[in-house]
Amino acid sequence: MKIYIASKLGNKEFIRGLLRALPERYEVVSTWHNLTDSQDGSRIEAAMRDLREVDSCDAVLVVTEFCEAVPGGMHFEAGYGFAKGKTIFLLGPAVNIFYEYVAVKVDYDFYKQEQTA
Repeated sequence: MKIYIASKLGNKEFIRGLLRALPERYEVVSTWHNLTDSQDGSRIEAAMRDLREVDSCDAVLVVTEFCEAVPGGMHFEAGYGFAKGKTIFLLGPAVNIFYEYVAVKVDYDFYKQEQTA
């Protein structure tokens, strides 16, 4: 299954740790979490790249861990994916009612165990 990971920009390190714990059956198509600021391009280039990557996935994994009060692109990416018929998975708290309604809650104990091992 191809997944796009949506989260706040400040979660890059958290996402990189999550990537190491994801089962191999998942192909991550999002790239933002592996890019430096200089590789990211302009804001419009980054946004268009992210939307192309959402277009290419089967599901969007929204990581709201540490994002309780963050405005941002992750919510737009999730909504865009939902509008395109993608499955929306949620890792972390449902920070708004839409995640409670449309997202499949992910149990990520596998990640927590990986980090403490």
